[in-house]
Amino acid sequence: MLAKKTVILSLGITLCTFSYQLVRGQSDAAAGIYTADQAHRGEALYKAQCTSCHGDALDGTGPYPPLTGNDFLSKYEGQPALNVYDMIQKLMPATAPGSLTRPQAADLLAYILSYNKFAAGKTELPSDEDSLKKLTVPKPAPKA
Repeated sequence: MLAKKTVILSLGITLCTFSYQLVRGQSDAAAGIYTADQAHRGEALYKAQCTSCHGDALDGTGPYPPLTGNDFLSKYEGQPALNVYDMIQKLMPATAPGSLTRPQAADLLAYILSYNKFAAGKTELPSDEDSLKKLTVPKPAPKA
């Protein structure tokens, strides 16, 4: 009888822990994975480095893909933030691939997320690989 109660108690604790982590992860994503200040820095950098290829409205020009809209969102939604970050940091700008610093790439990603109506939070988007692997690109806010 004692063994059965122990198993039930252990299972209950495990389920509670899992539920807490699931809810906490959702609230963290809803709270935002970048700050408004970081997105503002990214906007200035975007205007200087990216508009000639991706356009003022992040809609892409010629062979350069859009950084907004369904195509962009469906490609990166739910993926580790590292995936899109690496694309920016290693391949951009097209005229000088890999010339952006890690913090600049994080600022640019923050701006792209901001432009796509993802909520800002209280913590800046990190620029280290381990942290970016743990963050996922959230789903956009539902349209009203």
